[in-house]
Amino acid sequence: MIVAIASTGNTSTAKLDPRFGRCAFFALYNTAEGSLQFYPNPNRDAEDWAGRESVQWIRDRHANLVIAGEMGEKIKPMLDKHQVQIAILENSELRIFEIVEMLQQNNKNDNSR
Repeated sequence: MIVAIASTGNTSTAKLDPRFGRCAFFALYNTAEGSLQFYPNPNRDAEDWAGRESVQWIRDRHANLVIAGEMGEKIKPMLDKHQVQIAILENSELRIFEIVEMLQQNNKNDNSR
């Protein structure tokens, strides 16, 4: 599974970005490989449609799950249409590595069932 995490920076110590469409970076975590890569959000400074264009960007990278602090009301139906799950984490103090650790723990729990 590929997880797109809204990030304030391009390292694992960066914090979760509360914004989805205008986040600074997307951290893409591949749960099967355990790889983590950071990409600047090309829509961060878009005048319009930053959320919609960010949905397309993560879809082009085959993300199955998006994690952010919040999303605009128009984003959920777009992600639902593409069968991309959404996780809203209200704790914007979480670091990317902490989110990855939670995903790894969740993956271990799923595999042990």
